[in-house]
Amino acid sequence: MITHARTQLSVSGTEGIETTVSGMSTDKILHLLSNQRRRYTIEYLGSHGPTNFPDLVDRVAARELDTNPESVSGQERNRVRVSLYQTHLDALRDNHVIEFERKSGLIHPGPGLDRLLAVLDRVYGRDRGWLERTLHSMESAMAAL
Repeated sequence: MITHARTQLSVSGTEGIETTVSGMSTDKILHLLSNQRRRYTIEYLGSHGPTNFPDLVDRVAARELDTNPESVSGQERNRVRVSLYQTHLDALRDNHVIEFERKSGLIHPGPGLDRLLAVLDRVYGRDRGWLERTLHSMESAMAAL
């Protein structure tokens, strides 16, 4: 059993291993972590704590483009804003990973955030961005061919 913060990872069952992280199924964990924007949101809240929606949009867009928030175009910022608002924040809220107050735009870590951060730590170690940087480098090299 692995413990990270308030999170326990356990494996049980003999036929068809079932993995849970504090009651969250493997399928649910993989679904929530399968999207880059959701991973960036989880990582940002894990390292910076509560934020507001416009700041999160800026940070996620900048991270996707590997730049600073000031360099993100309005078009790219809008694409991130729409997908976070219409899809990703709801998925994270519905699974208690975040608390999102739509009227005020405030986003707080939820009780499930530590669960997913623990999984990210196990997969990526301390440097969670290595996979994205590697893929970005590969894409850049292929585009140059």
